[in-house]
Amino acid sequence: MATLPTWQELYDAARTEVQARNAELTDWTEGSVLDALTGGGAVLADEVIRVLVALFAAQFVDTASGSDLDALAADRFGLSRNAASSAVGTITWTRDAAGAYAIPAGTRVRATVNGQSVTFTTDSDASLGASDSSVDIDVTCSTTGPTGNVAAGTLTTVVDTVVADPSATITNAERATGGAVEETDAAFRDRIRRYFTSLRKGTVEALKAGALSVAGVSYATVNESYIDPDDGGYVAVYVGDPDGRGNTALAALVETELEDWRAAGVYVQVLAAAREEVSLALTLRVTRGADTATLAASVRAAVLAYTDQLDPNETLYLSQVEHAALGVSEDVLDAEVTSPTSNETPSSPQNALRVAAGDLSLTWVEV
Repeated sequence: MATLPTWQELYDAARTEVQARNAELTDWTEGSVLDALTGGGAVLADEVIRVLVALFAAQFVDTASGSDLDALAADRFGLSRNAASSAVGTITWTRDAAGAYAIPAGTRVRATVNGQSVTFTTDSDASLGASDSSVDIDVTCSTTGPTGNVAAGTLTTVVDTVVADPSATITNAERATGGAVEETDAAFRDRIRRYFTSLRKGTVEALKAGALSVAGVSYATVNESYIDPDDGGYVAVYVGDPDGRGNTALAALVETELEDWRAAGVYVQVLAAAREEVSLALTLRVTRGADTATLAASVRAAVLAYTDQLDPNETLYLSQVEHAALGVSEDVLDAEVTSPTSNETPSSPQNALRVAAGDLSLTWVEV
């Protein structure tokens, strides 16, 4: 396979051509006129090649990146990158004062996590009748990103109190989910590759592609086991954010989107994914004298990169964990998962297996 010329090869080719045309031009010492002109020409040619290579790479999904990938996806497939998204959730507003009153859309509420305030606003107007003790209200984080994925029971402060009931209390029974950074090139490429398999709509791959097109959804699994040929049933779609978690509000957004993706007459039920924690223990045999501190950081990053991308209901394979550990350095001679002793399958179809950093233990053996 042909390779592109280096700057030195361009310089040498230009020098050969110059001397072939005029053998009397012999002063090629560094800094001479000939050296400067030829070197400058080689630099320009090298830059032209670089630009052409970049333009060529921008024409393919596997090699385009950044704005080039955005332009390619929009031009050829009509797809756009998912922007950074805000977490969504539901609060329960509980009255303290008697009487009917309204809670206007845009009312601010707040969670405090590790000393940091995270503000949400109510999505729509809500009201409490005279006989109502509480009302559920959908809320959206005021900022984008994972910071808004606050735990259940942390949305407890009303910032914009209602005059009719200034001592009303709130809480969130479910974790807020869906807060994510802008879709990465790798994730966008994966979604683009699903484009052709989703064109017919109504297929498993189409439902997954449709779910992943909703901002904040990083993982989606389609489960057809609830279909009964005689009694109908439904197709289940489990969705989760970058943490592998979902909630009712995020599932509702996906269910609305999938109205344009499902087959007519087929009931699609979207359910929130749940994170299921798994502990891993690895024994690693490494070259004697290897820097185990550096290796530990690399092994942890590689293993967690594998486990963090597992979809709901996807099996965690020990061989993949070992492969990830082995691939970080030639100093890692062997890797063996000692716990668990067999592949892990989620205990429930909507669960996504995850390994917390503190639940990954490494044992080193120098050989």
